[in-house]
Amino acid sequence: MTTRLTVPAAVITTLLSALLCLIPYTPTVATAATPETPASAKLPATDQSLSPDQTETWGIAPADNDYGTGRSSFAYQVSAGETIEDQMVVVNYGAEELTLNTTIADAETSVDGTLSLKEPGQEPTGLELWGTVETESITVAPGESKTVAFTIEVPADATPGDHLGGVVTSRLSEGDGQVAVNHRLASQIRITVDGEVIPALEINEISIVDAPVAWIPFAPVEATVRYEVTNTGNALTRINPDNSVWLGAVHESDATDQDSSTVLELMPSGTGIVEERATIWPIGYHHATVKLTPEAVSGALGEPVEANGSGIIIPWGTLVVLLVVSGGIIAYVVTTRRRHTQQADPAKPQSPRQ
Repeated sequence: MTTRLTVPAAVITTLLSALLCLIPYTPTVATAATPETPASAKLPATDQSLSPDQTETWGIAPADNDYGTGRSSFAYQVSAGETIEDQMVVVNYGAEELTLNTTIADAETSVDGTLSLKEPGQEPTGLELWGTVETESITVAPGESKTVAFTIEVPADATPGDHLGGVVTSRLSEGDGQVAVNHRLASQIRITVDGEVIPALEINEISIVDAPVAWIPFAPVEATVRYEVTNTGNALTRINPDNSVWLGAVHESDATDQDSSTVLELMPSGTGIVEERATIWPIGYHHATVKLTPEAVSGALGEPVEANGSGIIIPWGTLVVLLVVSGGIIAYVVTTRRRHTQQADPAKPQSPRQ
């Protein structure tokens, strides 16, 4: 006897829908962003002044002279052993007399990869050793300006490439709880010593992080591709906005729409963390590949570099639905077979009682 098994159309439709939702799609990468880390004084991207507190009542800018007019930062191309003599203009925009300290400070790379200034008291290593200002303190009347000269003596044994720092004005004020707050306003100094320019980067620690638990069935999630980059060359180097990130076979996208304001600039020996938000299909294991082309701010390009990483995003919601659907189908099959078996084999008559 042949038993015919009939599966309801609703069960078939549910199963097909689940299988179709598992077909991979090509996700997109959002514009890259670097994580925010508070700092007392940061040096922003090249050719910008620094104002860690936008409510400050004074401003500084390079003076107009033989080095140029309308400059937004201090940049020099010199030979080792040369001496630089330049000036900055300090303007008091407030209604009260302002007394400021002036100095030259070394630049450093903060935790988030941005350029910042070393705190007062840290051991000087570069421009802070090379440079001096004509006066360590100035007083500027309300609505007035004052020109401050400074000198930088580049050592004869200075290495080729970019050396970074800032000319700084600062004042102390009482903050909450009468804690002294050091307000600093600076403009970037970049000295490029003649010699071979070597833009070079190294990529480390690629990972897929910050992915939420994928409880929603058959739906993508927003995750972060995070990687660490170190400037191993001798030039101030940009993380090129034409970089690409691949996530295995299901993801290929470039960041050509990246906002230029988020482009990371790393000083020599500096390390920064880059994060790119991505819409990712949670199919379990993802293999991530990052490719970067180092680009010096001068325009020189270095050799492209590539590194790999991985991450796991488990589609819990989808698995639950598939288990429920599979369980329903199995239960239906078992029940149907049992019913047909009972129909094919009638119950045996009971033996009469003795």
